[in-house]
Order: sequence, then C-alpha cells, then structure tokens
Amino acid sequence: VNNAGMQHVAPVEAFPPEKWDAIIALNLSSAFHTSRLAVPHMKAAGWGRIICTASAHSLTASPFKIAYVSAKHGLAGLVKTLALELAEHNIT
Repeated sequence: VNNAGMQHVAPVEAFPPEKWDAIIALNLSSAFHTSRLAVPHMKAAGWGRIICTASAHSLTASPFKIAYVSAKHGLAGLVKTLALELAEHNIT
C-alpha cells in the first residue's frame, strides 16, 4: 500500500525547489520504488495487489499546489501503467 503524502502551498514563483523535490519524492517516487521492489515477490507468488492512495488532486488541479497536484497526477499514471503491465501476472 502506497499511502504517503505531504503538501506545501505557495504561488509557483515562490515555491521553494527543495519543497518541490521533497513532495515529488514522497508523493510519487516512493510509490515507484516500493512497487518496483514488491513486484518480483508478487510475480514469484503468482499474484499480488498494489494499492496507491491518491486524492481528488490526481484528477483535478488547485492553485498554489503545483508539486502536490503534479505528484498526484503522476501517481494516477503510475498506477494505470502498473495495472496494464502486471495484469497478465495476476497482479492488480
């Protein structure tokens, strides 16, 4: 279960790059790394389930939340890609 999130609210021109990096790392990259490491074990078992918790921001945007919205949109794409790639292995 990938269920992590953090938020920072600021206009784009004032958004600290270190906050961008931290939010992308926690909200998106961590789900990739966790899933990547779990998949070989699930394939060996012949099945598995990967759950990624996002938010309404995986489908829509809000002002002043550029990193959070970007990460959650990315998470939606990540989980759709995993579903297509892993369905033949009984991993959903």
